[in-house]
Amino acid sequence: MPDVNFYIIGKVKTRYMPKKLPSNLQMMGYVDNLEEWYKKARVYCQFSRYESFGLSVIEAMNYGCIPVVFNAGALPEIVGEYGIISNSEDSLDKDIYNALSMKQKPGLVDWLSQFDNKHREKKIIEVIENL
Repeated sequence: MPDVNFYIIGKVKTRYMPKKLPSNLQMMGYVDNLEEWYKKARVYCQFSRYESFGLSVIEAMNYGCIPVVFNAGALPEIVGEYGIISNSEDSLDKDIYNALSMKQKPGLVDWLSQFDNKHREKKIIEVIENL
C-alpha cells in the first residue's frame, strides 16, 4: 500500500520488522500525546491476536478513527458495525482501503459511553455486591 502513510506507535519487537522499512512507514516509539495522533488519523489498525479488550481501539474510535482489527478476542465485539473486522492477513490491504472510504457512523460516542470509568465502576460494584 505505497499510497498510504503508516505510523507504528509504541514498542515493537524488531525481530518482527523487516531490515529496511518502506518509505511510507515510520516507527514512532512511545509518544507523549496519543490523542494528537488519534485526531490526525482516519484509520486505526489493531492487528493483535491476543488483545483481551482493546482500550486503545475504543480511544481511537472516540476520536473518529475507523478501526481495522483481527477477528480475535473481544476486538470484534468492540468494533461491531463501526469498523472492519479482518479474518485474514491476506485481506488487510483491502480492509484498510475499505476503512479509509468509510465515514464514522452516528451513535458511536453513545456506544462508547458504556466503557467510561463511571459506568465500569457501577458495573464492578454490582458484580461485587451480587457475590
